[in-house]
Amino acid sequence: MTIQVNGRAISEREINIESAHHPAEDPRLSQRQAAVALVIRELLLDRAEQALAKPGADDAAEQEAIIERLLEAELVYPKADDQACRRYYQQNPDRFRSPDLYEARHILLAARRKT
Repeated sequence: MTIQVNGRAISEREINIESAHHPAEDPRLSQRQAAVALVIRELLLDRAEQALAKPGADDAAEQEAIIERLLEAELVYPKADDQACRRYYQQNPDRFRSPDLYEARHILLAARRKT
């Protein structure tokens, strides 16, 4: 299987290598997730080339750096104020709770001695 993204071919070999980063019980799911990840990576690199006027990089580390610069330049994260944080906390209490450490089956209490 070869996938074309904006004129660039993503080979089956590349998909097989990438699938190691997408473990799944069904190998087809792993292959699909790997293919999606490579397509997204290629689209991000194409966008970075347009937005940052940078030619494509061959080195994986350099590609990661280019994608990181693109995301920093184009993504805008809203600043959360105290009220928004408090509202999120109150609406999502389970996300801020750690699991129980113990699950007691019996609770034993010492009986008072008669004197």
